[in-house]
This record gives sequence, C-alpha cells and structure tokens, in this order.
Amino acid sequence: MESNIAQNSTLKKVAISSFLGNFIEWFDYATYSYFAVVISHVFFPGDDPSLALMQTFAVFALSFLLRPIGAVFWGSMGDKKGRKWALSTSIFLMTGATFFIGLLPGYL
Repeated sequence: MESNIAQNSTLKKVAISSFLGNFIEWFDYATYSYFAVVISHVFFPGDDPSLALMQTFAVFALSFLLRPIGAVFWGSMGDKKGRKWALSTSIFLMTGATFFIGLLPGYL
C-alpha cells in the first residue's frame, strides 16, 4: 500500500514537471511569435518590413529544425548524468541565452 502511494506521488511530480517544462517551452514560442514584428524591426534592416518579418520567422523556424539534435544530445546526457541534471542544465542554459539575447544591440 505504501509503495503504491509513493509511486503515485512520484508520478504526480513527474507529470507536473513535464507540464511545467512544456508550458515554459510553448510560452517561449508564443512570446516570440507575439513579438515577431517588434523583433523584426529591432534586429533586421528596415528597408523591407515584410522581408524583415520573414527573416524573423526563419530564425524562429531554426528552433524546430534543430530540435531533434537537441533531443539526441540531451537524451544522451540524461542517460549518462541523470534526467534531473539534464533538465536543470538545459533550463539554466536557455535562461542564460534568453538573458544575453536581451543584451544584444539592435540593428542600426
């Protein structure tokens, strides 16, 4: 009986962690999409706003194209060092990358 309760508790923790990880990832994608016009204006030449927006979404598409490579890498690291370590490290790196993107100068 106690084993079943502990297993249910672990399952709930895993489910909540998975939900939060997915939520944060898709929130990041939604935020990028929402601010695509602003990003295109700040980071790409303003001669042709349509081209700048297309370039912004091309950068966005890279995240989906590189996703399988990340899955292989982080899956391997999760197998070697543990899922908790892989998840924590990947979230830390994503947070740092997002912070440094905020420090980038705009296109002049």
